[in-house]
Amino acid sequence: MLKVAEATWEWEVIVFCDDILDDAKLPVLNYFNFTELRLELQTRLGKKKFNQVYVCKLNVRTEKVILESYPSAKVVLYEDGLHSYVPYPVYKRSFVQDIKDLFKLSWVAKLFPRRFPIDFLNNGRIYTRQTSRLQRTYLSLCKEISVPDYMKTSEIKEIQSSSLTFVLKRISSSIFDHLDDTFLTSEIPTILVLGQCFSLWNVMSWEEELEVYCEIFKKLGNCNSRIIWKEHPRMKQPFFETITSRFKNLDIRLFPFHYSWPVEIFFERMNIIGCISLTSTTLFYSKYKFGIPAFTSIQSVGERLRKDHLFMAQMVTNYISTTSSPELLSKLH
Repeated sequence: MLKVAEATWEWEVIVFCDDILDDAKLPVLNYFNFTELRLELQTRLGKKKFNQVYVCKLNVRTEKVILESYPSAKVVLYEDGLHSYVPYPVYKRSFVQDIKDLFKLSWVAKLFPRRFPIDFLNNGRIYTRQTSRLQRTYLSLCKEISVPDYMKTSEIKEIQSSSLTFVLKRISSSIFDHLDDTFLTSEIPTILVLGQCFSLWNVMSWEEELEVYCEIFKKLGNCNSRIIWKEHPRMKQPFFETITSRFKNLDIRLFPFHYSWPVEIFFERMNIIGCISLTSTTLFYSKYKFGIPAFTSIQSVGERLRKDHLFMAQMVTNYISTTSSPELLSKLH
C-alpha cells in the first residue's frame, strides 16, 4: 500500500498509524486511555494541529479518535464504498449529555479516569458535533446514487471518471509496468468474481457465505472464459481453495497480487467481460466508470440482511443486473 500511496500524490510524508488506530483492538474509550491514544497519534504524526482532516466515515471509532485528536480542524469526507451512501441519522446531543461529558473531562474524571467511558466516541452514531465541522465531501457515484442528507451541508465534489482513471493508470504504470505477467496482458476473456466478508460481520456463517459463492459458480458452469477470484481484503478465512475443489471443471484462478490492492487498478490491463459480486462497490465502478457489465447475486441472501447491509442490498438491486439476467448468460457462451 505504500507503493500505491506514493504513486497517487506527492506527499510531504507518509505515516502509517494502523497499529494505533486498529478499531478491533481499541478498548472502551475513557478519559484516561483516550488521552494516551490522542498523544500517541499526535506524536506519530508530528503535529498537534491541522487545518483539515480527511476521513472516510463519521460513525466509526477510528475516525472519531482522529477528529477528536484535532478538534479545530475542518473535516473533509471521501468516498469509501457503498457505506458512504447509507443515510445514517445524525444525533444532536442533549444538554445533559454535554454536561456529563464536561464532567468526564474535568478534574474529577482525572481522579477516576477509568470509570467514565466517553459515549460519543464508543458508539456508532454520527453527531452534529462532527457534521458541523464538515467542509467538503468527495464522491465518485453521486450522480448515480442519492447523497445522504448529512453530507449535503458540505460542498459536494464529484470525482470525475477521467480523474479516477488517470490516477489508476498512474498507479498501474508506476508499479506494474516492469512485470511480465500473463494475468495483466492476457487476451482471454475474463470474468471477475469478488468475494466479500458477510461472515466477518456476523450476517451469516462462513459456510453459508461459501454456498452463496458456489451458487454463482454453478451459473458459470458452461463458461469458456477465464475466471478470476479475488478475496475481500478483510476476510480472514479465504474461500478460494474450497471453491476450486468443488468446481474443477472451471478455469478459476486466484487474484495473483496482494489482496489489499484495489482490483480497479488492473481493469484496463485485463480483458474483463463481466464482474460478479454481492454488494461490492466495484460493481458500480465496473458499470459506470469502465463500461463493464456487472451482476449481483445479492437477491439470494436478502432476507438475512439488516440495517445498513439491507440498505446497500436494495441499492445494488436497483442499479445492478442479477446473475439470472440473459445478459450474463450471453457473456458465458
